[in-house]
Amino acid sequence: MQTPRPRRLRRGWMLAWLLVLAGCCASALATVPELPRFRVLGAEHGLPSSEISRLGLDRDGYLAPRS
Repeated sequence: MQTPRPRRLRRGWMLAWLLVLAGCCASALATVPELPRFRVLGAEHGLPSSEISRLGLDRDGYLAPRS
């Protein structure tokens, strides 16, 4: 035989479940970041030449052409 639970305890569990559900919905509605796009760069964009022999990372983590 079950003992009746106090209403406050049931309300607490209900509130906890609602907060979990709200957290799940908020993460599902988060915006998806825009996909990165490739850009064609050449000498007219400030590169020393139009040939790139290797790529490196700058201190922010972006790809940087090395000639």
